[in-house]
Amino acid sequence: NVIDINLFIPLLEKTLKRLRELPTGKASLIAELVKSYNDVLLDGTERPIQRPADADRQKSCYSGKKTHSLKNNVPTLPD
Repeated sequence: NVIDINLFIPLLEKTLKRLRELPTGKASLIAELVKSYNDVLLDGTERPIQRPADADRQKSCYSGKKTHSLKNNVPTLPD
């Protein structure tokens, strides 16, 4: 499956700002990086975990497949 990574830029920027991982004044940094690379591969995995006791944590870890899991997505370059 091929997905246009530009669809995820606003979400990624919002998340990085919330986590305070995006440098101040560099909101377009992600868009610039995406433009710099023609091919970006996205790989993801979902690892099952024990159901968290905290209700908010349960919501964030619920997989939608009747289980709880941690989700990891990693952008990589083909080379």
